[in-house]
Amino acid sequence: MYKRQIYNDAGKVTIKDSHILNNVSANLGGGIFSWAHNVNGTYSGKTLIKNTVLDGNSAEHGGGLWKGGYYVLELRNSSVTNNTATNGGAGISGTGPGKNFKIVNSTIAYNATFPDGTAGGIFSSGAPSTIMNSTIAFNTIPDDTVGAAIHGDVVTVTN
Repeated sequence: MYKRQIYNDAGKVTIKDSHILNNVSANLGGGIFSWAHNVNGTYSGKTLIKNTVLDGNSAEHGGGLWKGGYYVLELRNSSVTNNTATNGGAGISGTGPGKNFKIVNSTIAYNATFPDGTAGGIFSSGAPSTIMNSTIAFNTIPDDTVGAAIHGDVVTVTN
């Protein structure tokens, strides 16, 4: 079942002043799916999400949003809340050899993985992510797993 709000396959995307609510994906990215390809040695541009609410979305990975590939996904002045995932990254999930996330002045809260999985808030794999001046709170995971707030390879958090 796919009722995903936004599906981006290899393009530069800006989403602002939006509400992305109550969407479902059987696999990746309930609210937003964004993928960047390496085409002839060049990479598609970054995804910018600004002044946006992602709430009540669900997927296997990345209930709120999933990002993959060779670029940075930037989340500014936004909230990612009340999303669910059955495997990982209920709020946000990302993987890829390029940079993953730059999260600034945003809230990642009340997201949950169940029945398995890690990273109720943020899952970041394969590349470094940066989080600045943001709130990550009240995210949940099942017993005996890791990373209720953040599970990642290299994540830098500053205030």
